[in-house]
Amino acid sequence: MADVNEILAQRATTHGDYGQQAKMTQMLQRAIMDYNNSPLSDVMRESIHMICHKLARISVGRADIQDHWDDIAGYATLVSKDLESKKPKAD
Repeated sequence: MADVNEILAQRATTHGDYGQQAKMTQMLQRAIMDYNNSPLSDVMRESIHMICHKLARISVGRADIQDHWDDIAGYATLVSKDLESKKPKAD
């Protein structure tokens, strides 16, 4: 099993400085939530948080990591599927 410090050092090369990433994530999330006027489900809130988290990694770390972009698409898809599942079924 890898030493946690080795894992953190490796992640810093792709994700950037964790303190900067955390600050960016919170800034993005606050900006979105401050302007949102509609009710958000738990799925929406968590997806917004994770998308902000990934955007912060892109901004602070390396933007050329495909996984960051794929994850954003995945979280958006989870919201879309949740909304689809709540649509009334046609008779």
